Amino acid sequence: MASLALPGSRRGSCLLLCGARVNRTCLEGYECKSNGCGSECYMSANYNQPDNCPPFACDLHCPLGYYRDELKCDQCKCDYSILG
Repeated sequence: MASLALPGSRRGSCLLLCGARVNRTCLEGYECKSNGCGSECYMSANYNQPDNCPPFACDLHCPLGYYRDELKCDQCKCDYSILG
């Protein structure tokens, strides 16, 4: 069976994790966008952590966004709260 993906194209999971069809909105600072097959939450281009937070860097892929602590600082672990 031939693959329908174009060479060099990027395709994510085919799950609809956010959006109107599943009645689920992303966390503040994130936007629901296509991942090439389904949809997931991506950090908004203009999002900045609050001033009191340390710089954020994380290699973990979190399709619904990162967990935020009590100070609203992103942590390097996934937040699945919009699913529940």
